[in-house]
Amino acid sequence: MSLLKKLFGSSKKPAPQPPPSRVLKLAHEVTSENGPRFARQFVDAVNRIDSVELNYQKDSLGFVDSFLDRFKKEGLTANEFAETIFVAGCYVGEVMVTTINGKWVNESDVAVPGQAKLTRIVVQLSNGHVADPIAKAFKRFQFGESESLSYFYEIFAKAK
Repeated sequence: MSLLKKLFGSSKKPAPQPPPSRVLKLAHEVTSENGPRFARQFVDAVNRIDSVELNYQKDSLGFVDSFLDRFKKEGLTANEFAETIFVAGCYVGEVMVTTINGKWVNESDVAVPGQAKLTRIVVQLSNGHVADPIAKAFKRFQFGESESLSYFYEIFAKAK
């Protein structure tokens, strides 16, 4: 079974996409070159809000899971928190780039099976597998622990 089928299922119907339902107001254009900049925004925000220094290592992903949970529990919606969720997803992607030999690519530069939808920038590993950490961060915020970012990372780390 392919990695994408494990992550997204084998159904022919595309999975429903998580929020946001509005245009994001981001500091940079959404291009593969800006993936690291978005990740840095998250690192800076976490340092400012929680005085935590993120290190772009897999052990920091548990913090990202908890961070998103905390704001969901405070009652924020994905639309209200969308830009932060987006940059949190970029941080997860940058952890993948840093630790498992990934690279940011534009979704238009990769082929995915079936009708899978990707965000505009994704991470491609050296083995060709494509990860969408931004979409995963939105799913994590929306659906909680069942969409663990730490586990998402581990799946791709094992497949590299």
